[in-house]
Formats: sequence, C-alpha cells, structure tokens
Amino acid sequence: MLHASIMGPWEELVEYRTNDKNFIDMKEGDCAVWLTMQSQIRARSLLDGKPGFRLFDQHQKLVIVIEDKIAVTIKKLTYRQRTAADRPRLERSNYSTPRNVKFWDQRRDSGIPDYPRVILGYELLKEITEVRLVIAYSRSQGKHVDWAYVMPPQPSLVPVGFTPQLASVPMDDSHDDLDQKGFSISEADTSERAAGGEVEGTR
Repeated sequence: MLHASIMGPWEELVEYRTNDKNFIDMKEGDCAVWLTMQSQIRARSLLDGKPGFRLFDQHQKLVIVIEDKIAVTIKKLTYRQRTAADRPRLERSNYSTPRNVKFWDQRRDSGIPDYPRVILGYELLKEITEVRLVIAYSRSQGKHVDWAYVMPPQPSLVPVGFTPQLASVPMDDSHDDLDQKGFSISEADTSERAAGGEVEGTR
C-alpha cells in the first residue's frame, strides 16, 4: 500500500504530461509538488482506518505511523553534489528550520512523533520519465540521508528494522550542544531486504 501511494499518482502524472497541456511543460519542481500532494491524498485513502496504521498531520505534512514503531513521511529526494570534490549524496529538500533540523536529526521535542522517522522517498529520473522509490533514514543536521534502500516493485511493506529505545551512548563532540536523540537504529536482517538494494552514495 505504501508503494501504491506513490505509484498510482505517478502513473497519472505520466499520462497527464503526455496528453494534458497544463502538465506538458511542468518542471521537475512543479511535478514534485503535485506528486507529493497527490501521494499524500492517495495514502490517506488507502491507509486510513486500516489495522496497524495511524495517520496525522505534522506541520501540514502527512505522517504515517506503522504499528506504533516508525513514522513515515513522503518526500522527494534528489542527488546533489555540493562541491567538485564531493561525491553526490541523496538529499531531501526541506528548509533548514529549527523544527526540521530537530525532526530529521531524530531528536525528541514536543509536537514531534516519538518514533524513529523515515522517508518514503521518490527520485524523478531521466527528465521526469522514470521514478525510483526508496526507504531512507536521516539522522543528521544536514539535508543528506544516512542510508537509503530501493523499494522492490511489490514490497512486503517497510524492509527496515527499527528498535525504538532510549539512546544509551553519550553525545559526541559535534552534538554536545544538542538534545539527546531518542532512538537507536539497527539494520534489518539481509533476508528482509533481499529484493531491494542499497542506494549508491548514501554512506
């Protein structure tokens, strides 16, 4: 159902960009705004009231809580290279507001869901003629994701293994002025994500 939340609207977008004059000249940013909005609407229609799913809005964005274990947000992701010496990294496009920094750095704060937060992400490829879906995790003050795995065409659901628990390790020097993160994360058993693959450039 998570897969269909994006792929249904994506297929409609492809059709519109072929036949509808209002969509033919849309740029990538415009397509992303439309696709994210329609994917959220589709997710509501598919998941609202279903066992194991809880939906709510977080600062005008849909958050999907699965089995009271993880919180999923739909976002566009893009490879960016900051300098010529850097390798391209997969990034989200949020403004770096204090609220967004706390949210994607996995910090506890009032009004932020107290679960590990992951991205149900999509990449627009080949001049917006193809799309790739990934599950991504960010634990950073920057915009890059720490890792991302390609979703198989018909995923069983979310192929990652999260354990929500209190962080027990001390903060390192680069984070000594920040609130302690509220979760630890471990990779899933490889058999759970055998159908997918790690996205290059996320480590």
